[in-house]
Amino acid sequence: MSTAINERATFIVGGSGGCVFNGNTRNVANIKVGNIALWFRSIIDGIVINDITYGHGDGEGALTNPNLVLDKDEYFCKIRANAGPYNGDTIVTYLSMTTNKNKTITGGSLDSTYFSSLELENCYLIAVGGAGGNYLDSLCFDVIQNYSPSQIIQKNVGVIQAVMCGPTEVVKYMESQSSTNFASNYSTDFNSTQNYSAAVEGEYYGAFMSANTNISYSETNYSSMSKAVSNSLVDLETYTMDVAEGSTSFYVTNVTFMQDAAGVNIWMHENSQSTPSWITLTNDALANMTGYLFTAAGIEGLGFEVAPSDVPGVMMITGVSSTND
Repeated sequence: MSTAINERATFIVGGSGGCVFNGNTRNVANIKVGNIALWFRSIIDGIVINDITYGHGDGEGALTNPNLVLDKDEYFCKIRANAGPYNGDTIVTYLSMTTNKNKTITGGSLDSTYFSSLELENCYLIAVGGAGGNYLDSLCFDVIQNYSPSQIIQKNVGVIQAVMCGPTEVVKYMESQSSTNFASNYSTDFNSTQNYSAAVEGEYYGAFMSANTNISYSETNYSSMSKAVSNSLVDLETYTMDVAEGSTSFYVTNVTFMQDAAGVNIWMHENSQSTPSWITLTNDALANMTGYLFTAAGIEGLGFEVAPSDVPGVMMITGVSSTND
């Protein structure tokens, strides 16, 4: 195993049988675990992830009870999985997973003969995949190895993500979940333009996107996330809001800015309890935006005075120039 800090990797344990999860490919993990249970005896008969059963086609085995439910800030940091022979096939014979809050789920038998074994410690499980039929044929793990988490730089800060100058109109979504999905596209785009790493990409997926956007993702990269969010917004119920001449509308989200353990990569995510919104002001009231950070293009032409914020590379509005008062 690698000894590099925050190295992202994919591991597959098991054989070539069974039907792949979510119609995906065997070597892709895209399911963020919110809750998990196992059907098991001396082998793993099946796995239940987010209340969906994979494998367990023969109906054998006992179910772990109760299932393990993860908190929003919880993730699996220790994994052991064995693959061995059973009825002429290679399947998963043992699985043990422990979270950063010391919750563990275990099934199968360590005494079973096995062909291969995966042991990971101090990792961050981003997502899982695999295949199952009568048994749990294989598992795929997308992980960050030797994980050192990103640190909060600034929390609960208002950020201007877009600007629309009147006369025009802006589109708003009827449902708050759709608004969250829409806002997440701005964060995804911002993160993808930074000097980001695959580990940060995985943290962003695991910590925010999979948990808060209510969208299924085919893969855990920025491109896939952005495409999935855009597709989720098609044909949703919307309405328009007029922005009069002499007024400007600002799309504001409440975010947390993070920096990776190396102190290099900056990324952000929306705060799940906040509601993104358009704020419309007449141009003689633009000073009300003082204190907001911004990532929006075109804001420079509005006469704002700006200065570096506490977030490296992100500017903050400090006032309005006297020529614009």
